[in-house]
Amino acid sequence: MNSLLLEDDVFNYIVRQVPTTGLSPSAILRLELGLLQPSARSQPARSNAARERASGLFEFLSSPKLRAQRTVIKRFVLILSFLYGEKPNDFERATENVTGRTRQYFGRTKRELIQSGNHVNPKRIPDTPFWVIGNNSTNMKKDILKAVLQAMGFDGPSISGAQDAL
Repeated sequence: MNSLLLEDDVFNYIVRQVPTTGLSPSAILRLELGLLQPSARSQPARSNAARERASGLFEFLSSPKLRAQRTVIKRFVLILSFLYGEKPNDFERATENVTGRTRQYFGRTKRELIQSGNHVNPKRIPDTPFWVIGNNSTNMKKDILKAVLQAMGFDGPSISGAQDAL
């Protein structure tokens, strides 16, 4: 293994990405530089599909499109939109099981969510046939996002990264 001197801003960027993605600093650099993945010997024990899914999510979470969103609700619906775009069937199954004690968090229509509780403030999830309730605390949005990601088969570091992006 070789060492390399990095400027502070580059080093800090890489260090910030490690807990968010669960990837090693070398893997983050490979991803950012578009280099081939390292040999399986140095990769964490994850399937190729899980690694690709986590890598795609990481790229989205660090994208200018998401970072440009100034509110939690806008980032929340954009992340949900990305997840739907990646695996529509998995997303649909995940949303069927993510509900509150009395509220339905996801629906196909605004009316469906309005009927599930008071002051739900339904928000359209862009580029999907789904709506999500928007009148929850940030912590509750993080819990909803975690439940969806878990149901879709994402790993812990991916889930933490998505929650932190809110």
